[in-house]
Amino acid sequence: MKTFTKILALLIVGIMMVLAIASCNGNTQQTTTEKDQTEQTTEAVTKATETADVTTEVTTEETTTEEVTTPEETKQQAVQEFDMSDVVLTFGLVSDVHIGDENRNASNKLRSALMQLQNKADELGVTLDAIASTGDISNNGTVEQYTKFKDIYESVMGTDVPFVFTLGNHDAYTPLSTAFNVFTTDTYRKSMVDSSLMQLGDIHYVVNGVHFISVCASTYSSSNFSCAFSSKTKNWLDETLEQITTEDPNAPVFVLLHCMIYDTAYGSNLEVYTSCCWYTKELTEILSQYPQVITLSGHLHFTVNDERSIMQNTFTSIGCGSTCYMAVMNGGYQGMSSVTVMADANDISNGLLFMVDSKGNVKVVRMDFSNKSETKEPWVIPAPVEDKSHLSFYTADRKENDNVAPVFGSGELIYFDDIMTNSKGYLPKIFWKAATDNDMVFLYEVTIKDSTGKQLEKWKFLSDYYRVIDAKDMKKEYSVQNRIAGGRLNFNEEYTITIVAYDCWENASEPVSITFTGNTDGEITVVSATFADK
Repeated sequence: MKTFTKILALLIVGIMMVLAIASCNGNTQQTTTEKDQTEQTTEAVTKATETADVTTEVTTEETTTEEVTTPEETKQQAVQEFDMSDVVLTFGLVSDVHIGDENRNASNKLRSALMQLQNKADELGVTLDAIASTGDISNNGTVEQYTKFKDIYESVMGTDVPFVFTLGNHDAYTPLSTAFNVFTTDTYRKSMVDSSLMQLGDIHYVVNGVHFISVCASTYSSSNFSCAFSSKTKNWLDETLEQITTEDPNAPVFVLLHCMIYDTAYGSNLEVYTSCCWYTKELTEILSQYPQVITLSGHLHFTVNDERSIMQNTFTSIGCGSTCYMAVMNGGYQGMSSVTVMADANDISNGLLFMVDSKGNVKVVRMDFSNKSETKEPWVIPAPVEDKSHLSFYTADRKENDNVAPVFGSGELIYFDDIMTNSKGYLPKIFWKAATDNDMVFLYEVTIKDSTGKQLEKWKFLSDYYRVIDAKDMKKEYSVQNRIAGGRLNFNEEYTITIVAYDCWENASEPVSITFTGNTDGEITVVSATFADK
């Protein structure tokens, strides 16, 4: 086809040249013009021929349909691409240790956490290169508490593993210099590349070529709930990030700070006390310019097995839990010792193990120190790329895209036992079977109404999700026997109990309910139920 097209083009050119010569009347100027025209015509025909050749080649190729890759498939690909055989950095993270709070057994929890991080690294076949902390190393910021931390650290880690840290509100009870004056040996200084603002708590570390930036808030008390940072800190943070990311735009940068970045990971919009700040809004504009950033924050003590503890928008944010005790969002839950601290909070201790491979991918192993085990699946954060697609895996729309609501089974889901009676009425102990979820059920909402529809009680009970490492280990049954508004239930009147299960994303199950009456003998009769066998 190409040969035929070229022959045809040459014939056309030849005919046009003959016609041009024949029409020539000897006028040199006219002959020259016609020659130029002929050359232009030849060039045009040649271009047309080349175009025809290209067109012919394109049309002979097979037509293919581009396959669309879903976000979940891309995420799984990133998980598979993390190279465990080429890990360039492994570091453990312990947050909110609170050395000095020995009522919560803080020292022993730190020792256990460090040992478990070391053991997990050995199990995975990697070397533990550093330990990081996101603040509240101490409970009161004293030299004695920092020295105690240092002694425990070195008894487990030795003096060759760098300690990369920021300070928290408990550390800041005394001047920030107190902590840095204790951590003076080479173990704590050799990874520092810029400590010019150390007295503000701002340090740039590099461990195995990976950058860490530590920044400290200047106050945790503000009427607008936002932790303040000095202008020096903010300018230094911006300049340092710009320098790092310009030199290597495809590598992660870890930013350590105690408070949360507002409206990112779970709890980052917590407002409890007017004078106490749990988040900051002052760094968002700076951090949003650098999609390579992974912020690591403590302060909240929220468990790392809650999927909301990692969030991506213009950068990645992670809430790092606590080795000392656990807390939760202010939700009006039963069984609490304060609005955000559970009665059994001291039983819970957790942290993280990070690995970075040579391509810049980051793998985060979630550690349940209480159960001496890894918990749930690791998070994998792909290496930064220019189109920011690495920020598409842990976004807020996971609530709709990656989750389904909890589900109750069939059969007898609610029943009564241990019924207390007196002349004024009766109070049964209410039992209900646990719902199931594709992740973990977060809480149960239990409502009691009388026959007129008036609500007598509404309780919220956290599940035991924070106490287990896997959904299969969760309790199979829950119960309550709290006082009911008005004291007790009236004999021979109808009441309805409705229970709804929620996952951590606030996806609600279909409600299950039971309508019943009770008599003076302590016998309960079920009038109707929504959970009969199907």
